[in-house]
Amino acid sequence: MLATIAALVVICVHCMVAQPWRGGAELTGSMLMPRSTLSELPSFPTCCQTLNPTSGWALGLRGVLVRDVAPALSLEAQLGISYGQLRLARTESIGFALDGTDNQATVITTLTETSLALALGSVETRLLAAWAPLSSAPGLHFAGGVGGYLPLYARLRQAEQLLSPTTAVFSDTRTRERLTVDTTVASVVSSWLSAQLGVGVYLPMSDNIDLRARLMVELPLSSLAGDGTRVLSLGGVRLDLLAMWKSIPKPVQMDTQHIDNPIPVSRPLAVTTNLIAMAPSPAGTIVVQIDEQFDVDIHALLPFVFFDVGSAQIPERYAGNVDPSTFHERAVVYQKRAEQASVADRTLAVYYHILDIVGRRLRDEYPSARLTVAGYVDDQGVETGNVRLAKRRAETVVQYLTSRWQIASERISIVSGIRSPTAAVTSMPDVQDRRDGYEENRRVELSSTIAAVLDPVVVADTTRVMTLPPMSSSVIATDVRGATLKTWWNTDQDSVRQVLQADVGDVDDWLEAGEGPHLQRIDVRFSDPLQRVRRVQYNALVRRQADSAFASSVLPVRYDVQARRRYSGDADSTESRFMLTQFEYGTGRMLAVQSSIIDRYINPEITPRTSITITGFTDRKGDATRNAELSILRAREASATIVGGAKRAILGEGEAGSSARPPFVNQLPETRLYNRTVEILLRTPIR
Repeated sequence: MLATIAALVVICVHCMVAQPWRGGAELTGSMLMPRSTLSELPSFPTCCQTLNPTSGWALGLRGVLVRDVAPALSLEAQLGISYGQLRLARTESIGFALDGTDNQATVITTLTETSLALALGSVETRLLAAWAPLSSAPGLHFAGGVGGYLPLYARLRQAEQLLSPTTAVFSDTRTRERLTVDTTVASVVSSWLSAQLGVGVYLPMSDNIDLRARLMVELPLSSLAGDGTRVLSLGGVRLDLLAMWKSIPKPVQMDTQHIDNPIPVSRPLAVTTNLIAMAPSPAGTIVVQIDEQFDVDIHALLPFVFFDVGSAQIPERYAGNVDPSTFHERAVVYQKRAEQASVADRTLAVYYHILDIVGRRLRDEYPSARLTVAGYVDDQGVETGNVRLAKRRAETVVQYLTSRWQIASERISIVSGIRSPTAAVTSMPDVQDRRDGYEENRRVELSSTIAAVLDPVVVADTTRVMTLPPMSSSVIATDVRGATLKTWWNTDQDSVRQVLQADVGDVDDWLEAGEGPHLQRIDVRFSDPLQRVRRVQYNALVRRQADSAFASSVLPVRYDVQARRRYSGDADSTESRFMLTQFEYGTGRMLAVQSSIIDRYINPEITPRTSITITGFTDRKGDATRNAELSILRAREASATIVGGAKRAILGEGEAGSSARPPFVNQLPETRLYNRTVEILLRTPIR
């Protein structure tokens, strides 16, 4: 592509110096018609995965030189710049926004439009042939040729705009429109070519100036999308308006002043370079290995805080030493990942921040939500009929939210009672079962007018580790004694920080040793994940007084991406493990939030090759035989809402006392509730 554009530039320059000639300035307005050959463009980091380009526009300014090669035939060389915008995608969605811009604004349902646009700035060069039939009307002509574009600027912008109602504004900007992505994407836009056909007329104005109007159609010969894909091509219809002046050629005078006294030529220098990438790269290529690790953590929140016997003080296991100005539940997940904690340990660590999570969401994300705090006692011993203790437990939670998280007290309602209507019963025949039931009743329950306040904590992220092969570079020079050497590296991206910059010194020493300087490894780091180096170049410059010699060696770069789950336990497949942890006590029915998790996070990961294992668990309360049956019921209900897959297995472990351990220990009331779970394991082969 670059070689083709360079050839067009050379032809343009040749036409510029050819005689006779006519020249001018041309202004162009274009209607662009982009076309996508694939449904996705993963290099663009937006929410709009589907690429459905519709239209665009462009303006250009060029210099034009024309040379007549026959009575009815002329050649044109054009060189200039252009700027254009393409509309790549548009989608409408239902969401939430504020009605009004003051502090009394309420949350309402809205219709939102998300649009994706690509702005391009390019250097243009064209080579055209124009033919004017002798029998046609004066000034009428037909033109055709090729054009090349070298992009200088490419920027991707994604914006959201509220369509209705007209009173709605976004909560973070208090405006009806907001910019969500604004980033340079030069690395995914490459040079491209187009074929050009059109018709126009000349309008003579004087002996020296002509005007020309021409309607042209551009047809894509290559695509403009880069980054390893060929996705987006570009055509268009444009109107060219040219003001052209004519000049009379002047004879060229030969300069014979220095024929008898030629300038002496110094002894020439010579230098060559060689750049080699070691294994595992194939000969003539640098292969960069990219290990792309991704993971989604989904941790359900129990809307409860459990208390000790006779106490209204929040237990120490519920973390209360966070900084409200910086706290976010994602940090808890990241810390536990760094400690290589199990899924169960990460879930408990998140749950023990339940009050901080609810406080942050009420303060930052749902300022109009109201919270109900209900306190209960176990109705035995010191807690028998102790409604005051139940109320004090609720008041302790409210005090934490109002003092630490600055939640207005009028947004919180307090309820108290003897035993929770949703907790386990306390009339079971087994002594341990009754004790567990009492523990689960010593609690405070949280509920909100906006269900999302108690939504699961979801953390999805991707990390990339890049490994470059060793590279060796060498310099060989001849007849350079007494000269100096400078070597340096080039890449095609300005965002790359290079370890070796320059090296200047006397070449006599290494020349006598018969070898040049070597570099065994280059470490290339990327400051922008969108930009990838397509080539690496090693350069050598030898200087001696007024003489110099330059040489370079270039290798293309190819990227090999291996995508996998960060916590996958099988090298030949990716594993995803989910837990659905909110089921009604004593039944197989799961709560609505669990169906939402399956629809949003589990079903999209399933492919026709995915094997699915669904295992049900129960807590330790109740009859073991009944618990085994209950675990099967829960696994089957979850399986009914999971779609696809190559094969699936439905297992029931009950209390997990025989072939498997329960996901959580049974010693605490919250862990017993978490054991009322279904574990879903997805395993997809990668080979």
